[in-house]
Formats: sequence, structure tokens, C-alpha cells
Amino acid sequence: MKIGELLEAIKESPTISPSFNSYDVLMVLLFFSEKKYPVGRYALREQLKLGPGVIRTLLRRLAQLNLITPVGKKGHVLTAEGEETIKEIRKLIAEEKRLQESDLVIGRENSYGIRLINTANKISDGLVERDKAIQVGADGATTIICKRGKLIIPSIRELNEKEEKMIRQAFNVHEGDTIIITSADDDLIAWKGALAAALNLITPQSE
Repeated sequence: MKIGELLEAIKESPTISPSFNSYDVLMVLLFFSEKKYPVGRYALREQLKLGPGVIRTLLRRLAQLNLITPVGKKGHVLTAEGEETIKEIRKLIAEEKRLQESDLVIGRENSYGIRLINTANKISDGLVERDKAIQVGADGATTIICKRGKLIIPSIRELNEKEEKMIRQAFNVHEGDTIIITSADDDLIAWKGALAAALNLITPQSE
């Protein structure tokens, strides 16, 4: 199942519209992948700032699709199928991390970056990705592509030496990659904004 189809399947309900978005689903799956121990509802609530209803629904849907399984009362862990799903996600979203302050960061000091594999040809001017990030609360987003060995902000300019050094030190950039950098008051919102912008390249129909 393609990532876009999987995200839609998790959101699918025969009775009510989901109270979460595709970037919430992706955020939860990536959160599970980073933990080597069971993840409980408290951790999802405290660290991802999700409501109790959203958490219950998401955990139920992920379990129904055999992506997570409960471990007693400790919480849930990824299943073998869940691990394979993460591998598929990583074929698209290769890296994600907090970034240091830079001229490439628009607005606040909390900034997050995501490297997407082989997506540079899907970028026009980066405005759509910026708008997707802003819709979830980020202050803005800067899109950078690697084309013919150069790092470029589409329709604007090539990165200067200092900016390029920062990006290449932070990410293992390859030809055709896209880097999306977001910023926000809150680190979590910056991450959500980056995921929302990234999802537009992975599956443009995602909300």
C-alpha cells in the first residue's frame, strides 16, 4: 500500500469525519519509530499535544491496520508491518531534525528541517509548501532543492557559501532532493508544518 493510501485508510471512517489530519498520522508513526519502548497515551498527549479523542481513534485505527500492537498496560509498539511502513516512509522522508538559527529560517527561533528524496522536480516556486506549513501554524517555510549539484531556493537564488555549508552539514543531500525548513513559536508546530509541507509532495491530496 502506498503511503498516501495508507494515510487515507487510517483516516477513513464509515460514520464520522476524522478529527485529525494526515500530518498527525505521520507524526505519530514517526514518533513510534523513534522509541525503543512501548508508547502510551500519556506520552502522545504530553509530547505531541494530541487530544484524548484523537489519541484513542488513532491508536484504534493503527491497531486495526496491524501497524501497532499493545504491550500489556505499558502502551503500544510497532508491529513488523509497522516497521516496514516506516521503511517505506523513509524512502521518501529521509531525514528530519531541529536546525540552528540561520538566515534561511523565517521568523521564530524554533526551526525544523526535512529532507525528501527525489522530489525536486515536483517543486515550482515553493509557495505551496510554504502555505501548507502556515496552515498548521508555522510562521513560514523555505524550500531548497538540489539541482545539478547546486542548492537552490526555487525562483529566487542559489544558497550562499555559509547557507550551503549549514544545509550540507545538517543533511546528507543528494541530487534531486528537497529540503523544507519551517519555523514557529513552538518546536512541535515547526515539525508539524514541515510534515504538512512534505506531505504535499508525497501525496498532494492529503489534507
